[in-house]
Amino acid sequence: MSEEALISLSNGVKMPQIGLGTWLLKPNEVKNAVTHALKSGYRHIDCAKVYGNQGEVADGIEASGVNREEIFITSKLWNTWHHPSKVAEGLEDTLKELKTDYLDLVG
Repeated sequence: MSEEALISLSNGVKMPQIGLGTWLLKPNEVKNAVTHALKSGYRHIDCAKVYGNQGEVADGIEASGVNREEIFITSKLWNTWHHPSKVAEGLEDTLKELKTDYLDLVG
């Protein structure tokens, strides 16, 4: 990915400026959308626990054949998960759903 396509965050991490958002994608279309986006050169996927489709996002990532290390994954926790006692559980669920050990950005 060219440097022009990336933006540097305050911690020095480089994030692709353009990504695929998965909100409002229809069930059973998410996997194909993610797969095709990644095969077409996208390297940023935006999702959220509340969308209810992170399992399909994970399936699309796997089907694309693109290494996880090449993909910038953003996920978000809905307001009901913002209480300090709920954040860890929400993030653990998200990691399981996305079949990954880490997220690149959490909102």
